[in-house]
Amino acid sequence: MDRIMDITVPGIDVDLLREQRNLVLATIERYAFVVEHEKKEEEKDLLIGLVNLLDGMLDIAEGYPEPIQQNREVRKEKA
Repeated sequence: MDRIMDITVPGIDVDLLREQRNLVLATIERYAFVVEHEKKEEEKDLLIGLVNLLDGMLDIAEGYPEPIQQNREVRKEKA
């Protein structure tokens, strides 16, 4: 069963969201050099997932089509 979730970002301060995303990216870079333990890569991957979420929200807030919608449109064109 496919579950489709709508992500909405009404009233989002795009500049602030971009700044927050950039801070997470900077933190990942600093973190990679400072922390030495076994779970470092797993934690880094979780932070990168957060960056991907923020990027998706930014895309939607900036008016780019949602990836799910893009896929639906591609499927319609192929049909």
